[in-house]
Amino acid sequence: SNSAEQRLAKVDVYRGAAFDFSLHYGLSDVPGGLLTSVIADADYWWEDIFNTQSDFSVQRLGVHARNYQSGNGSGVFANRMTTQVDARYRFNQGLWKYDPVWGAAIGVNTLRFNGENVPLLGGGIFLGSRWPEFLDRLISYIPIFKYPKWVGLDFNYYPVSLANTYSPETNFSGSFYGHMDFNAHFYLSGGIIVDQYSFTNKSTGLESHGALATGFMGLGVQF
Repeated sequence: SNSAEQRLAKVDVYRGAAFDFSLHYGLSDVPGGLLTSVIADADYWWEDIFNTQSDFSVQRLGVHARNYQSGNGSGVFANRMTTQVDARYRFNQGLWKYDPVWGAAIGVNTLRFNGENVPLLGGGIFLGSRWPEFLDRLISYIPIFKYPKWVGLDFNYYPVSLANTYSPETNFSGSFYGHMDFNAHFYLSGGIIVDQYSFTNKSTGLESHGALATGFMGLGVQF
């Protein structure tokens, strides 16, 4: 026959979000009572680096920022705030919050703690993945949890002070978190942040030490 069959191919396309921003309310148990915090997080991922289109540049580079400020602290935790900015590089290609990811980060953390302002430099790792399918199916029997889910882990260690006035000891920040996407643009997020601060002001001899675990929950937007 001279007639040709016509076939229609269907392809499902997932478009990842390049940017996300979330705002959270946090609680920590410290001497003297509960410490409240406001935590803002943002991520941005580039599709390519300088249009090089190589395996080492496509879907690899991103930046993460977090501002984390306590509202009612006393003693060493009075007016405590950290501002963290990291450059991140994925060791595997993929879409953020869709494909499994692991990579390295380098960045600064400006710490306000115990009346001191300390700029720290360090680096660490980050991991992320969608929920395992069997767990997702199990929890999705509860209607409110039927949406797509993402879990992540970050850990940064800060061994260097960018101000000669301060001598850092053991300073780190780690977080474990989860996102549940209501739709393509809005999500619920929550998790825990664990921080440790330890440094000495060389000009005054004042030593500052503290550790903090903060549970948080909030809402985010992505596009």
